[in-house]
Amino acid sequence: MTYATIKENGSLDGTEKLTKDELEMLMDLDEEFMRRGHFNRIFPSSSLAFHYENFFEFKRYQNILVGAYLNTEAHIKEKLLAKHKRVYFSDV
Repeated sequence: MTYATIKENGSLDGTEKLTKDELEMLMDLDEEFMRRGHFNRIFPSSSLAFHYENFFEFKRYQNILVGAYLNTEAHIKEKLLAKHKRVYFSDV
């Protein structure tokens, strides 16, 4: 998957072959959003992710991937993340 492909589509369709690192990044994004409490997400947001890329010195693949992920429907997000399960280790 390339920067241009993601930008062209604007969202993910669930058929993408995401790497483990990409899935981890998207899972981190969801987990951080759930921990936000009463705060509102400013960036990245689904409506402004593609708009703000013009203000960055360098266009980064991760930013466009996050923007596309945020524009993706919930059932497709679940399908994408179901492919990857986190394992947490605890010494307790």
